[in-house]
Amino acid sequence: MEEFNDTEEIKEIENDLNVDKNALDFESIDQPRRFFKYAVMSAKVKKESSLLKRQATIKRAECAFDIRSRPAAYGLEKITDNAVFNVVESQDEVRKADEAYEESIYNYNIFEAAKQAFEQRKTTIENLVKLYNQGYWSRPRTESAEAGEAMKEIIAESTTEQERNLNTTMIKRKKL
Repeated sequence: MEEFNDTEEIKEIENDLNVDKNALDFESIDQPRRFFKYAVMSAKVKKESSLLKRQATIKRAECAFDIRSRPAAYGLEKITDNAVFNVVESQDEVRKADEAYEESIYNYNIFEAAKQAFEQRKTTIENLVKLYNQGYWSRPRTESAEAGEAMKEIIAESTTEQERNLNTTMIKRKKL
């Protein structure tokens, strides 16, 4: 599997978790694709983890066999299971194999957390749709031109750019 950069991956996950409440239809349609992307990554990392665990086990067995075949080369006078175990665990190649396996477990956990976060994202989208349907972002409708102008002034005086964009988008959608 390609090199895993957790900082970049986490930033990408966080970016993919964002929800544009002004485009709930698109967010709702795109949700399964985003979830699937991280489910596939999780499966790949889990497969890699299994392979690395197997490789670490094989490396231990090879080292143990070599130690039992040539105990003097490892400074052993008497071959005991405990002595062989201690020498195997001290070998660099075994430690490197263990570290690679542990890193793959960490990567797997990142993608599993991403999958859980995308489940929460789905719930967030559903809740935002409910709020939209209940008129959470609606503005009072006005019958007179004078009241309509007053409403436009209120929108123009909105405190943030985001609120102005939201108000404008919501008005356009209601006209459609």
